[in-house]
Amino acid sequence: MVACYITFIFMSLFLLVKQIPVYLLAQYPSHKINTPSKTVLYHSYYLSFTHAVISLFLSWYYYPSLLSLNQENSVANQYVLSFSLSYFLVDLWYSFYLDNYDYMVHHICAIVPIISSLYLGYSANLIIIGLFFGEATNPIQTLAWILHQHDIKISQPLFLLYNISYLLLRLIISPFIVYGIYKYLESSLVSKIFLLNYQLLYLVTLYWTPSMLSKSVKIITLLGKYSRQITRPLNKTIR
Repeated sequence: MVACYITFIFMSLFLLVKQIPVYLLAQYPSHKINTPSKTVLYHSYYLSFTHAVISLFLSWYYYPSLLSLNQENSVANQYVLSFSLSYFLVDLWYSFYLDNYDYMVHHICAIVPIISSLYLGYSANLIIIGLFFGEATNPIQTLAWILHQHDIKISQPLFLLYNISYLLLRLIISPFIVYGIYKYLESSLVSKIFLLNYQLLYLVTLYWTPSMLSKSVKIITLLGKYSRQITRPLNKTIR
């Protein structure tokens, strides 16, 4: 019940934070944000950036206590999970409004284990570790998207950095870490919840992988053309 109140408070705060991108769009208009749906998408990315930065800080702050994987949820853990749950619920509504089914599935995969952990009273440490892997690269993506809406060219290298780091962390590194944690916990209910959560999110990662690889190739091609445009005047000057 306490977690419900905390989640409601955080959801209210997220809705208040929405006024910041409204102010930014008023001060720095973008010709790409020209429809109500694109405005909502802009708000969604801004909230995603806010949640990612704060959740990463909280994961780092509570890192020593997260190593005790078998302990019951602490009060601090409940606050962290409630904070993330409030974000996913708000952004789930945004995804529903935008008919973005990929993100709806992704958010539901994150919401189910968080609610399970809050209800059962344990496994919060494992969920927070999973959130860390899920949010580690998110600030790069959301920042790149926001900058792209304002035609800032550094957004393309940021997109490429995000795609590489996302695939490296989620597709290659995380399975080894998850396997080590699972073996440490052996066969317990906590480990099964953790493994199910990871499997769901890993399926989403596999689903997005072809698209991200294709986008990376396009970005590299675009950056190559842009670099040649810059070097040609320089070569003429040197000659």
